[in-house]
Amino acid sequence: MKTEIELEEAILAVLKKIRAEFPELIKYINEIPFGISSSSNPLITTNELEAYLNSLHEIYAAYSDSHASLDARKMVHVLPKHDG
Repeated sequence: MKTEIELEEAILAVLKKIRAEFPELIKYINEIPFGISSSSNPLITTNELEAYLNSLHEIYAAYSDSHASLDARKMVHVLPKHDG
Protein backbone atom coordinates (compact mmCIF):
# COMPACT_ATOMS: atom_id res chain seq x y z
CA MET A 1 0.00 0.00 0.00
CA LYS A 2 1.22 3.49 -0.81
CA THR A 3 2.01 6.01 1.88
CA GLU A 4 -0.05 9.14 2.42
CA ILE A 5 2.63 11.26 0.77
CA GLU A 6 2.85 8.95 -2.26
CA LEU A 7 -0.92 9.06 -2.67
CA GLU A 8 -1.01 12.85 -2.37
CA GLU A 9 1.75 13.15 -4.98
CA ALA A 10 -0.10 10.77 -7.29
CA ILE A 11 -3.33 12.75 -6.84
CA LEU A 12 -1.55 15.99 -7.67
CA ALA A 13 0.02 14.42 -10.76
CA VAL A 14 -3.34 13.17 -12.06
CA LEU A 15 -4.99 16.52 -11.35
CA LYS A 16 -2.17 18.30 -13.20
CA LYS A 17 -2.61 15.97 -16.17
CA ILE A 18 -6.37 16.50 -16.21
CA ARG A 19 -5.96 20.29 -16.00
CA ALA A 20 -3.50 20.23 -18.89
CA GLU A 21 -5.40 17.86 -21.18
CA PHE A 22 -9.06 18.29 -20.21
CA PRO A 23 -9.53 21.53 -18.24
CA GLU A 24 -13.29 21.27 -18.75
CA LEU A 25 -13.31 18.36 -16.29
CA ILE A 26 -12.14 20.43 -13.34
CA LYS A 27 -15.67 21.60 -12.53
CA TYR A 28 -16.76 17.96 -12.19
CA ILE A 29 -13.73 16.98 -10.14
CA ASN A 30 -14.48 19.79 -7.72
CA GLU A 31 -17.88 18.14 -7.13
CA ILE A 32 -16.39 14.78 -6.09
CA PRO A 33 -17.02 14.31 -2.40
CA PHE A 34 -13.65 14.16 -0.73
CA GLY A 35 -12.56 14.99 2.73
CA ILE A 36 -13.25 14.17 6.30
CA SER A 37 -15.23 10.98 6.63
CA SER A 38 -16.64 11.80 10.06
CA SER A 39 -16.52 14.66 12.51
CA SER A 40 -15.17 12.35 15.21
CA ASN A 41 -12.16 11.44 13.06
CA PRO A 42 -10.81 14.60 11.40
CA LEU A 43 -7.98 12.79 9.61
CA ILE A 44 -8.22 11.64 6.02
CA THR A 45 -7.15 8.01 5.79
CA THR A 46 -4.96 6.45 3.14
CA ASN A 47 -7.98 4.40 2.07
CA GLU A 48 -9.87 7.63 1.33
CA LEU A 49 -6.90 9.05 -0.55
CA GLU A 50 -6.63 5.86 -2.56
CA ALA A 51 -10.35 5.90 -3.34
CA TYR A 52 -10.09 9.53 -4.50
CA LEU A 53 -7.07 8.70 -6.66
CA ASN A 54 -8.93 5.76 -8.20
CA SER A 55 -11.93 7.97 -8.99
CA LEU A 56 -9.64 10.51 -10.67
CA HIS A 57 -8.09 7.73 -12.76
CA GLU A 58 -11.53 6.45 -13.74
CA ILE A 59 -12.73 9.92 -14.77
CA TYR A 60 -9.58 10.55 -16.78
CA ALA A 61 -9.70 7.17 -18.51
CA ALA A 62 -13.40 7.39 -19.37
CA TYR A 63 -13.11 10.94 -20.68
CA SER A 64 -9.94 10.31 -22.68
CA ASP A 65 -11.44 7.13 -24.16
CA SER A 66 -14.59 8.96 -25.23
CA HIS A 67 -12.52 11.75 -26.76
CA ALA A 68 -10.29 9.28 -28.57
CA SER A 69 -13.29 7.60 -30.16
CA LEU A 70 -14.78 10.98 -31.08
CA ASP A 71 -11.47 12.05 -32.65
CA ALA A 72 -11.29 8.79 -34.59
CA ARG A 73 -14.81 9.31 -35.94
CA LYS A 74 -13.95 12.87 -36.95
CA MET A 75 -10.90 11.59 -38.83
CA VAL A 76 -13.01 9.14 -40.78
CA HIS A 77 -15.18 12.00 -41.99
CA VAL A 78 -12.24 14.14 -43.12
CA LEU A 79 -10.29 11.43 -44.86
CA PRO A 80 -10.70 11.41 -48.63
CA LYS A 81 -12.68 8.52 -50.01
CA HIS A 82 -10.67 5.95 -51.85
CA ASP A 83 -12.26 4.60 -55.02
CA GLY A 84 -10.33 1.34 -55.16
